[in-house]
Amino acid sequence: MAEVQSQEIAKEPEREDSLARIEKLLAEQAVHNEKMQRFSKLRTVMVVVAAAVIVVLGFLIYGAVSAMTSRVPQLVDTAQEFVEMAEADMNELFGEISAIDFAGMNDTMEEIGAIDFEGINSSIEGLSAGVEAFRRFAEMLANPFG
Repeated sequence: MAEVQSQEIAKEPEREDSLARIEKLLAEQAVHNEKMQRFSKLRTVMVVVAAAVIVVLGFLIYGAVSAMTSRVPQLVDTAQEFVEMAEADMNELFGEISAIDFAGMNDTMEEIGAIDFEGINSSIEGLSAGVEAFRRFAEMLANPFG
């Protein structure tokens, strides 16, 4: 019996060590649980803030897009007016082009090509020589003695 009692006495410090170890682990687990709970709360707050920011940005973007697209019909009408004006101008231009007498222009160009420019140049040179002679004669009349 003494042996059983000595074994029980030896087991008792082991049980106390085991209980102390369990209590220590439970205390550590409690601290860890508090940290995890704080982290979970922080994460929840961050998700709510992110969702709020996304909703606010959505409203801002919707407002900007709405403001931009509200003027699209006016832009389309203005563009249509420009197209109509350009069409009218082009029709007028094509009318003027079709009214041009290209055959008459060709005849005129042929007549211009038939002009004797060399003869005109020699006539101009002769006229220039005659004017020079007249100038010298006029100078002699202006100053007969020299």
